[in-house]
Amino acid sequence: MEERLRLMDTLILTEPAFAGKKKDEKKPTAEASTVDKFVFSNNVLLCEDEAYFPHTVTIVDLLNNCIGPKGVAEPDTPRANNPNGTKARAFDEAVASNSTMVQLADVNAYMNSPVSPPADAAKLIEMLRKSANATYNQFTYDNIQELAKLVISVCNQCRETVAKESLFLRLQSPMTVFGDIHGNFADMMFFLEKVIAFDDISLKYTVTNLLFLGDYVDRGSFSLECVMYLMALKVINPSKVNMLRGNHESPEVNGDMDVYGYSSFKYQCLDKFGREKGLEVWVAVNEVFQYLPVIADIDKKIFCVHGGLPQYTGGEDKRLEIIADPNFPRVPVVQCNDPTNVAQRMIINDLLWSDPAAPNQGVDKYGFGPNPRGPDIKTFGSRAVDMFCERYGYQYIFRAHQEKSDGLRVSDNARVVTIFSTSDYAGHQNGAGCVLVCYGKIRMAIKKPQRQEQKEPRGAVSPRSPVGGKAIQGFVARKR
Repeated sequence: MEERLRLMDTLILTEPAFAGKKKDEKKPTAEASTVDKFVFSNNVLLCEDEAYFPHTVTIVDLLNNCIGPKGVAEPDTPRANNPNGTKARAFDEAVASNSTMVQLADVNAYMNSPVSPPADAAKLIEMLRKSANATYNQFTYDNIQELAKLVISVCNQCRETVAKESLFLRLQSPMTVFGDIHGNFADMMFFLEKVIAFDDISLKYTVTNLLFLGDYVDRGSFSLECVMYLMALKVINPSKVNMLRGNHESPEVNGDMDVYGYSSFKYQCLDKFGREKGLEVWVAVNEVFQYLPVIADIDKKIFCVHGGLPQYTGGEDKRLEIIADPNFPRVPVVQCNDPTNVAQRMIINDLLWSDPAAPNQGVDKYGFGPNPRGPDIKTFGSRAVDMFCERYGYQYIFRAHQEKSDGLRVSDNARVVTIFSTSDYAGHQNGAGCVLVCYGKIRMAIKKPQRQEQKEPRGAVSPRSPVGGKAIQGFVARKR
C-alpha cells in the first residue's frame, strides 16, 4: 500500500515544481502550452520480467524523476537495478505547479461525475483478466458464448465511437506511444500495467494519454484478447485511448489463413467460437477497423502513423489536408481490385505499408523508392522525410510496422522513430519498446526479451491443408 501511495504521489506531480505563482494568473490554454521543441532524453529505460518493484524501473518512475525534493531537478532516468529504489516523498515536500493543479481539478471533476464505465466494456475487461493466468500466456473461459456476446457488443460501441473521429487525430502530450502488438497479450499488459495507475480501467488516475500505432492482430496467440481489451478501454475512455489502423487491420490480411496459418486472426476466431459465431466475431472486429484513424500528431510536432509517409509526386503538397477532409472515404479493404476510391486506397496503402528506405537504396527526386514487400508499396528516404517535416512543421515521425532488435530504432537523420511493442516476435528474441512523450522530452522504454534458448520459428501452416493426413475440423479445403 505504501508503494501504491508513492506511485499516486508520482502521478500527480509530473512537472518541475516552482514557487511564486501569482494567484490571479490565468490558466494556460492548450494552444499556449504547446511544446515548441522536443528533445530525446539522454537515457533509455530497460525493464526485465524477472525484476520486482522497486527494482523494476517503470515508465511511471520516469515521471517521478521530473521533480526532486522541494522542486530540485533530478536526472531524467533513474538508475536501473538500484536496490535502494527511489526515496518516497510526502505530498507536502514538493509544490505542485499551476497546470498540475488544473489536471487535478479535471481528475476530481471526472471522479465526482455520475458517469460509470459502459457495462459490457467493463465486463469484457473483467472477463479477460479473470480468464488469464498470472503471466498472461493462457486464457481459460468459463462461458465462451458470453465472451462472443460481449465482444460483438463492444465492437458495435467502439465502431460508433471511432466513426465520429477524424482520420487525422490532433493529440496533445503527455502521451505514451505503442507500436505493433501482434497478439502478444503479455507484453501489452506489461507496459499497460506500468502506465495505467492502480489498474483503473476508467483511467481516472492516469495522467498520460495512450496512442497505439496499429497491428493489434495476427502473428501472436491472443489477437482477439489484445484488440478487444484495447477496444474496451477505448469505449470506456475515448478521449484518452487512441487507436490507429495498421496494415493488419484489414480483412485481406488478417483473414489470410494460407499465409498466417494458425496465427491468423480469422483462424483464431473460428477456432475459439466455431465457424458461424467465429465469422460473426471476425466481421464485427473488421467493421471497427475500417473506421480507425490512420494518422495522428502530438503537439503538432510529432507525426504518428503505422507504416510511413504518403507518396508525393510533385506540385502543391496537400497530402495531410486530403486525409483530414471529412469526405475522405473509410476504406473497408485496403488492397483489392475494387475500381472505386482507388486514389484514396493508395494513400491509405502508403500510410499502412511503407518503410524507411535502406541505406544507398535508389529513390526518386522526392525521396520515394520501391519496396520488396510488393509492387504497390513504397519506401521513403531521408529526402522524403525532410521535405515532409519542413512542409508540415514536424520534428519527428513515429511509426511502427517493422520488428527491431530492441523494440525501438531511430533512423533517417534521427527524425524517424520505429516502435515495436512485442518481444520474442516469431521466435527472434527481440525486445519490445514504447515511448513516453512528456513536457518536451521523448523517453524510450525497452522491455528485454525473455532469456531462453532460440526457438525454431514455426512456419505458417494453412488450417485448410491436411495436417498429419487429417483436415482440421470446421474448415473446408480450398479448391485449387
